[in-house]
Amino acid sequence: MGGGEGNVIISLPRADGAVRASGLAAARNVMPGPALAARLAYTITCAGPGGVLTQRLAPGVTDAAFQLAPGNWTVTVEGTVDGAPVAYGGTVLDVTGRIGQSVTVDLDFYQETEFAADFDNGGPDQYVDGIFTVTDAAEWAAACDAVMNGGSNKNYSINVPGAVTGVTGSNPSFGGVSGVKVVMGGGGSLALGSTGSLLHIGPGQTVVLRNITLTGIASNTGPVVHVYGGALVMYDHAVITGNTVVSLIGGGVSVSGGTFTMHGGTISGNTATGGGGVGVSGGTFIMEGGTVSGNTASDGGGVEVSGGTFIMEGSAAITGNTANGTYSNDGGGWVYVGSFG
Repeated sequence: MGGGEGNVIISLPRADGAVRASGLAAARNVMPGPALAARLAYTITCAGPGGVLTQRLAPGVTDAAFQLAPGNWTVTVEGTVDGAPVAYGGTVLDVTGRIGQSVTVDLDFYQETEFAADFDNGGPDQYVDGIFTVTDAAEWAAACDAVMNGGSNKNYSINVPGAVTGVTGSNPSFGGVSGVKVVMGGGGSLALGSTGSLLHIGPGQTVVLRNITLTGIASNTGPVVHVYGGALVMYDHAVITGNTVVSLIGGGVSVSGGTFTMHGGTISGNTATGGGGVGVSGGTFIMEGGTVSGNTASDGGGVEVSGGTFIMEGSAAITGNTANGTYSNDGGGWVYVGSFG
């Protein structure tokens, strides 16, 4: 560098609730909560007279000293939590006359757009208490354990970017913790490797599926997803498929309590005694969009309702399912309403 350079402290706000998350582009008001502040890691890049300087800060560190020459510098900041991008900021800094001073760079905190909408209720900023990237069955089990043991009234996002196989059917997935919301996406898939349900959603638990595929096995003892008091919400590009169960209703999803709301996505390629796609024995299934197709059952190839409530409206479609039992000629290929057994 040329003469006149000196220390300039680049100071970044901590993710402790003091910074409002204005968001980037289509992102919503979501920011890391206090539980994540110690894991928020920054990379600061200064570009200007003399070249480009970069510092990677350890998690929890929010200040960095740069030797900068007088003149204009472009300062950019990227923040990650457990490898997931959650913050970005930047400014053009005229260092002339700022040597020896501290300069704060404002940051926008955000979650990936597919998750952000699910944490934003239109009110104050919503905190994300855990962000997990799942690349194998062990990491899936660890994420479930973290949610189970993380306490009540928490928000989590689980990102599955690739194909994860060999998942053990667990009961329950998140234990008895209540007041939790788990948003799953990432464009990948989770596939069972043993009998049981991939997801059990109990009282006080909400699971949101976006852009993810959940796959069962050919000879199973339970549905891919069992809703027994909590809430399942399904959006576009979510798929539940590939499961076969005997002497049960609900090959893809079984609702025995709570609520399943289907805004989009697909439930296909599942087989059960009743309700190849979805079986409702209690609670409520609201189908506002999406498709239930290509499923098979003795009765109710698409959906069987033996108890609870089923509401179908909007752009929802139940089509191309097969019923090969007693009521196959009475509409049972699509929806069968009656007693199971």
